[in-house]
Amino acid sequence: MKTFSTILIIALFSFGITRAQSNNNIELGFNAGYNESYATVGQSSTFSSKAINGYNIGVFADMYFSDRWSIKTKLIYDQKGYGPNYYPTPEVLFLNIASPPPTYNFNYGNVRLNYLTVPVMAGWHFGQQRNWYMHFGPYVGFLLNGNALASTTPGVTSYNNVDVGLALGIGVKFPLTNKIKLFIEEDGQGGFINIYNKAAGSMAQNVRASINMGLNFSVK
Repeated sequence: MKTFSTILIIALFSFGITRAQSNNNIELGFNAGYNESYATVGQSSTFSSKAINGYNIGVFADMYFSDRWSIKTKLIYDQKGYGPNYYPTPEVLFLNIASPPPTYNFNYGNVRLNYLTVPVMAGWHFGQQRNWYMHFGPYVGFLLNGNALASTTPGVTSYNNVDVGLALGIGVKFPLTNKIKLFIEEDGQGGFINIYNKAAGSMAQNVRASINMGLNFSVK
């Protein structure tokens, strides 16, 4: 999975650069933001953990094919993780599946998981000046480090080195000069694979929401 995902990202990135260069419209930039992360548990994400706070910082390239469509790829230092105890989601409580709500002590404190995340996303630009945008697409996160609390989780031997999921975001850009824009965006990620590696009956996926601010620079 890790090798395939890396090859796919490199291929898409190379294709995007080639096409964008032919249209002579590329934006480069950087951003930083506030993260709120938690984990969902169960085959249908029946339970969710408490959220913890963190931050992200990254660089990106946005390669345009027209004034409306582009491919954006990022390289992000991404703080994720989850808090102690898992609780039924509101949908489960509404259906009265669990009463009183059970809790699951998968760990005894906050778990911090730091990733190098690489999303490759389609960008749709809209509004009269095309200053609003949405982006969506897959991401791969490579685990840089995690704290030692995995040993307190029953059946868990280690964390998975790779996180794969879907990224989705919306933002707006404010022109500062002809080539520089300030932007604010809301961005989310949802993981598809298990946070844990070689876990015995323990299934959890990353969920992360963020508010970001940054600058992008038009390259002509």
